[in-house]
Amino acid sequence: MGRRMRQRLARAEFEKARRHFKAAQRLQARIRGFIQRRRVALWQQRVVGAAVRIQRMFRGHRLRHELWMRAASERAAHLQAAARGFLVRNRRFHLLVKVIMLQRCYRAWLQRVPEVQRRGRIEERRRQLQAET
Repeated sequence: MGRRMRQRLARAEFEKARRHFKAAQRLQARIRGFIQRRRVALWQQRVVGAAVRIQRMFRGHRLRHELWMRAASERAAHLQAAARGFLVRNRRFHLLVKVIMLQRCYRAWLQRVPEVQRRGRIEERRRQLQAET
């Protein structure tokens, strides 16, 4: 076998080994890429899951807080309404007591003062009011 033939065979064997090596490199790169993508996806899923969990907890907290504040506001409104009702009824009662007292005093005055004297006082008061205006 000649020198050229040996060189050609060596070159062919080298090229075959190189192709096997390159194929193995490509296969390893694909497997490493697959493993890395899976690892990144799991990490991303964990991070997104943690973020979703934090958001869920915060939103639940915020909703419970809003419901609590709404309930407290409604209770305060009921208390205010009850207090206002009490105050209005109390004010009306005192007003009625004063009206009754005025009526009693007026009726007693009507009994004490003669009618002629009453008419004179009324006329005098009318003249005073006209003089003021």
